[in-house]
Amino acid sequence: MSSVDIIAIKHYDGTIRTSPFYVRFRRRVLKKSQIKIQINGDATDIENFCIDAGDKHARFVWDNKLIHWEGEFWPVYQTWELQAEASMTNEKKREYYTSMMDRLLPRTETIKKLNLKEGVNVVNFILGEGRVATSRIYFWSCDQRIVVSDVDGTITGKGENFSRFSKFYTNHFYVKRIRPSIIELYKSIEDNGYKVIYVTGRPVRQYAVIKKLLLDIRQEDDENNTMPEGPIFTTPYKFYISRAFKVRCGRPDQFKTSMLTRIKMLYPEHINEPIVAGFGNTSTDIMSYKKSGVNPSMCFFVNKDHSVASDRKNFKNYAHIKEAVHEMFPKHDR
Repeated sequence: MSSVDIIAIKHYDGTIRTSPFYVRFRRRVLKKSQIKIQINGDATDIENFCIDAGDKHARFVWDNKLIHWEGEFWPVYQTWELQAEASMTNEKKREYYTSMMDRLLPRTETIKKLNLKEGVNVVNFILGEGRVATSRIYFWSCDQRIVVSDVDGTITGKGENFSRFSKFYTNHFYVKRIRPSIIELYKSIEDNGYKVIYVTGRPVRQYAVIKKLLLDIRQEDDENNTMPEGPIFTTPYKFYISRAFKVRCGRPDQFKTSMLTRIKMLYPEHINEPIVAGFGNTSTDIMSYKKSGVNPSMCFFVNKDHSVASDRKNFKNYAHIKEAVHEMFPKHDR
């Protein structure tokens, strides 16, 4: 079993909206077992609280209600995001996403039963005996602003294709090849009141690997000099389907665009730019950030030589951005 992190945003009126609860498991297990949830080690009385994205169909299960959609390879995106992307205005897109969220995601009353604390909550999805998927729910107010970062090639020195196909993936290998000054920059951004989220095209089964990588990264041998903790979003599919999504769809930016658009839609309508900046190392990363509403001048493209380009200014490296961090990321009080 495996799952990805979740963001829960609380509005001023008490409404709570969440990103999807993606939990991957064998379909035949679902038919034989009930799914239970633990939050911060405490049991809840909510069952069947998950999404199963299978190879050729998607099951959405909320409070014992089953909605079944047929698809080819990536039904979630085929039926949800792809229809909403090209032809809709921002107003229509928000209306469409809100409608889908109301139908497919847990309502405020259900989320309140989880007794989430502000900040990080550990969630365990339990199937029968011995099958557990662990991730985190990040419970923030709608005043919180976000900075998004790609992982492979942006934080590490190796790109996503290498990490996917390497049979000898080790954290030690990647920790020694991280971008210079990346921790100092992201920490400075966090200190100014922003939360960093990590979005990757890797499959959901590599969630734990990515989580451990981000926890293990150190610079200058300082045990306290670590990457900011933040939610990790992967594709909800298996390895070969994640690859097929890129190749067959011909739109490698689609997953990140749809995920970031969903996160933006968690916020009240009057908050136009909850995601204030994005860091990536491919043109599709930058395309995704711009399409999801990030200011183009705050979309940072990281080159192989560690230089960073944006519409506003070019930088020699991450350390150069850190020198201007208070100007580019002014303190944000929640």
